[in-house]
Amino acid sequence: MDPIGLAICLVVVCLGSAIQGAIGFGVTFLSAPVLGLLYPDLVPAPLVLMSIPLVTLVLWSNRAAVDWRGVSWALTGCAVGAAVAGFTIAALSNQVYELLFGCGLLVAVCMSLLGWRPAIHRGSSILAGLVSGFMATTTAIGGPPIALLYQGEEGARLRGSLSAFFLGASFFIVPSLYAAGRLGRDELLLSALLLPGVLLGFALSRFLADRLNERVIRLCVLAVSATGGCILLGRVLLALQAG
Repeated sequence: MDPIGLAICLVVVCLGSAIQGAIGFGVTFLSAPVLGLLYPDLVPAPLVLMSIPLVTLVLWSNRAAVDWRGVSWALTGCAVGAAVAGFTIAALSNQVYELLFGCGLLVAVCMSLLGWRPAIHRGSSILAGLVSGFMATTTAIGGPPIALLYQGEEGARLRGSLSAFFLGASFFIVPSLYAAGRLGRDELLLSALLLPGVLLGFALSRFLADRLNERVIRLCVLAVSATGGCILLGRVLLALQAG
């Protein structure tokens, strides 16, 4: 990775981390489409790995407000979703994976725009966790299903519960990526390169949380993700036509 490319990646990750620290999710939503286009090797494993320190910090800051019961049910579903996704991506070619990634981005955007407010109970938590685990393992973006479930909660409960889920989910997603051959020494090194952006972004979020318009930020993140998904799908379609 050249210095200019690394600088761009760090800026994107820093912005995404600041957003996630302020509203509960957003780092992979913003980073995955941009970094996936610039450096496909950064998705999904390095993004998943670099998000672990971030969600740990956000969880600690909001630990008193976590919905532990709902999170535990969601993690049950996540274990199944991550396992299924691990078997899926292990059998995919790069072109088919990009197609899945692009579709996954657009599905995530649609889910976040639905505005549906499901009740938080065992069934909805397990279902949201299952879908989130599958999406996080295949595209690094697992936030929308869980964010949709908790969208009606107040800020600290939303941030804390999402972070608790993301941290717990990493214990299922990381082994699935390793088993699928998508996680090794190179991915660990790439995630380490992104870590300064994560830490700086979290530090910024502490000052920005009370000053940001969450609705505007959310729409901007969704727009970036939708654009990235469309570009990826267009690239795959062009490759198929050329072939």
